[in-house]
Amino acid sequence: NWSQYSILEIVVTILFILEVMVKGFGKGWWTGPTALRYNGWDLVDCAVTICNTFSIVSAMACGHLPHYGTMMLNIIRSLRVLRIVRMIDSVYTTAVALLEATSSMGSLLSMVFVFGVAYAVVGMQL
Repeated sequence: NWSQYSILEIVVTILFILEVMVKGFGKGWWTGPTALRYNGWDLVDCAVTICNTFSIVSAMACGHLPHYGTMMLNIIRSLRVLRIVRMIDSVYTTAVALLEATSSMGSLLSMVFVFGVAYAVVGMQL
């Protein structure tokens, strides 16, 4: 019993495979100045596409529908959304700014935690 979701997932996976193959042949897989291995987003695309393909093939081999794949592969397949970050410039700029600000946010959160614990201790003593 194939649902519309299952068929759509297979079609989208085939499109992703074609995209990775065209990029690999166009840019070069491993060698060359623009090879896929030099771009982190291309590596994420390749890894997600490979995991998605493996999940669908393994689910079909076990007799399940493709969307009933293993839990870990389904989590990895959800990284397909990260492709949007690469395609839209404003989202990419926001994502880069958030990643660069992560260390500062960590320091700020640790300071808030330390002051919160200090005020909690003082509050318990009163």
